[in-house]
Amino acid sequence: MSPNLSLAEYQVFITTRLRAFEERRAAGDPEKLRLLASMPDSMLLRKWLLIVSGVGFPISFVVLFLLGIISPHLPAFLSTILWVLAKGAMGITFLIFLLGIYLTLNKSDGDGR
Repeated sequence: MSPNLSLAEYQVFITTRLRAFEERRAAGDPEKLRLLASMPDSMLLRKWLLIVSGVGFPISFVVLFLLGIISPHLPAFLSTILWVLAKGAMGITFLIFLLGIYLTLNKSDGDGR
């Protein structure tokens, strides 16, 4: 992908991948495929952003809790690296959540539900 693509082009790229994943997940179920065909790209993207953030928040908090328990038993440099990675994952999850909220609040009337 070119570094000078617009946000809309990235959105099309991501929703194309998500739609292909959803089609594989439907496994030939005509009802699910019909619902997927009628779902706008923006709604599919919002759905997956909120799913990823909804799953990512509990996982990141559990990982931080477990890391707090085992960090006294790890070498200091390894503990520091793991904390930075865990906090980074938590930050990325929060940004995904904010993007999902932003796209939900700024949706147009023709975007679906």
